Amino acid sequence: MSSFTFNALPQAMIAFIDKQSSNRQRQLDEWLSKQSSSTPILRINHHQALEHSQLKRWLIETVITQPMSLEQQLQCTLNYLRSHNEYRILIIEPYEILPPSTLMALKHLALQQSTLCKPLLQIILCGHKDPCTTIVNKTIQTLSPKTQPNLLNNTIQSKKPPQNTDHQSNQASVNRFNQHSVKLISLGLLGILMYVLWQVQHQPKHTIRSQPLHSYQQLKKTPPLLEKKSANHDIKSKAITTTDTPRKNHFTLQWANSHDIIATQSLQKKLQLKDSQILRVIQDKNVHFILVSGNYPDAHQAQLALKKFPETLKKHQPWVRPIGQR
Repeated sequence: MSSFTFNALPQAMIAFIDKQSSNRQRQLDEWLSKQSSSTPILRINHHQALEHSQLKRWLIETVITQPMSLEQQLQCTLNYLRSHNEYRILIIEPYEILPPSTLMALKHLALQQSTLCKPLLQIILCGHKDPCTTIVNKTIQTLSPKTQPNLLNNTIQSKKPPQNTDHQSNQASVNRFNQHSVKLISLGLLGILMYVLWQVQHQPKHTIRSQPLHSYQQLKKTPPLLEKKSANHDIKSKAITTTDTPRKNHFTLQWANSHDIIATQSLQKKLQLKDSQILRVIQDKNVHFILVSGNYPDAHQAQLALKKFPETLKKHQPWVRPIGQR
């Protein structure tokens, strides 16, 4: 099995490796002395989550109301730095005690910054083992702890005299090759699976200003009611013609548009808007949950109502949008 070296680390990851903690600290201090003193530093010690005060600023902006794991906090931090073009230093010590999911998440964060001239989140790993080898070994142990080769047994077996027949020797070589191939394939599949899960769970959700839509209830077509027709009614109905009433646009104030119903409900409860409701809209086979308030006959009245809101609510950037009605 091929092993990673320090050269395999992305540019956003720096490792200070030494068995003596004093030597690691000296190397880290020398590196920090070359950095700007105004650069904020985030620290993770013994797999503790980032402090809430460090994330409070962008947690409010992204309207995240549920508790987050360490991996989610790190992804949220990188998303914030990208949107605001800011720089942070993340120091992790000791990194060896981190679970495989967090190690893979750190490497994924570094790979996301591979196209940048300078990383926005510089990840510093402090420990006494090669970080690339540690990531691979922990991933294999998580995949199948019982199938790890015993180095001592392999060494003893290699010193045994050769088998008497060529058939037995060839069979042993085939078995070793098959085991090696299975481990490589399993490792590759595990990496792909973790990458897909990470993209699905941690991809940031942005507010989308969609075109005027109709609510889910309005889009439903209700079948016409079947009426019992008497003989006299059949005669009268021939002389009656029906016309569709023209569709008119009313206007409302949109506060949020998200795929997450829980986050939208939390925002509705937080804002405490009068006459607010959540519309479930389907667009391009995707479900959107839109938080709106008010119902105004024209855009001018909607703008006047918007100006009356306090500044604490205006910071959520509501906007006037039409909504189709019959």
